[in-house]
Amino acid sequence: MTNGEPHERVILHIQPLDCTDKDGDHCAETARHLKALGLSIHGLGYDMALDTPTVEQLQIDGILPITKVRRDRNGSPAHRLIAQQEFQLADHATRTIDVHAIDGTPYILGMVDGTELLFRLDRIKFERRRGCAFTVYRVPDQPGLSATLRGATVRIRTTSTQAEISRRERRGRALRPLSQADPAFRDLYGPREGVESTNSHWKSRLPGRRQRTIGRTAQRCNANGYQLAQNLTAALAWHLRTGGDLSCIWRNGIPPGILPDPVGLAA
Repeated sequence: MTNGEPHERVILHIQPLDCTDKDGDHCAETARHLKALGLSIHGLGYDMALDTPTVEQLQIDGILPITKVRRDRNGSPAHRLIAQQEFQLADHATRTIDVHAIDGTPYILGMVDGTELLFRLDRIKFERRRGCAFTVYRVPDQPGLSATLRGATVRIRTTSTQAEISRRERRGRALRPLSQADPAFRDLYGPREGVESTNSHWKSRLPGRRQRTIGRTAQRCNANGYQLAQNLTAALAWHLRTGGDLSCIWRNGIPPGILPDPVGLAA
């Protein structure tokens, strides 16, 4: 956890995982647990280790997954055809159009100078109904799309039916409620998650960036040792910045030699 100030990141909890455990599933379960405790957990930002079934279940649980989509085996963006989607036009008529989900984003085909192009649908809102998750989109007002279609809205399911799961064609493989192309994605998805920076910092303190200990107990001691050092550093940085009281850690005052020389800091 961090407050944004330099050196004031604290580690609240360390949970060892077996090599067979998936860190994405564990993180999602933690988010569900916090939400069940009454905390306002609206979204979960994670890397591509978040599997498609977990991404869909988070939506059903009311937690917005904020994650990138894995590429396919050829390194190309994931692509699914979502056929026969019913668009509501401005005059209340309806029109059925195929939607292409590419790399998490829904597109429809348009024509510019005789060339077919893909046009991204604009997200309006998220919805949940009867154990399914949906996103409502609007057709952009752009040349290349028919005038009657511009501004039309469509509600697209972003989770899979049992039939899609049986066919191994999960919709969440290529469609996300908040895709990487969404303007809000950059604001919500950090360039690098804090836990990754923490892990890298911990490894930099180890010989050869490897934890050369055997056994869960020894490894847990190493992990808690780093946690203690990191949290003490955060407490001291907070004290230097605010002058706050650290008597809960050092009852008789901070021992000599622990705090850096203020002259050296100013330099």
